[in-house]
Order: sequence, then structure tokens, then C-alpha cells
Amino acid sequence: METGTVAMTPSGFKGRFARIDACRIATEAGGQFAWVDELLTEMGHEVIVANPRRLTLD
Repeated sequence: METGTVAMTPSGFKGRFARIDACRIATEAGGQFAWVDELLTEMGHEVIVANPRRLTLD
């Protein structure tokens, strides 16, 4: 498991995620999640988009 930050641009995501094997990636829903989901899926990753309004904290 890894956490980190990525520039919110297609080139930022390609630079970070194109060089790793396909994996499951969780991201928070937001204004740009549609293109992020599409781009990561095209690279072979499984994308889980979490809606913070539906998450509960224990």
C-alpha cells in the first residue's frame, strides 16, 4: 500500500501510474474524478471512487 500526491493533470497521472503494474487505486470523488477514472482505467488499473459524503468514520 502507498499514499502520496500527484499533480492533477493527465501528464502528472501518466507519469506516476504508467510505470507501475496494474493495481487497485482509491480516489476521492471530486470535480475531476471522471477523467481521472477514465485515464487510470485505460492504463489497466482498477479505480475505486469514494464519495466522502457516504463514508462513515469509526
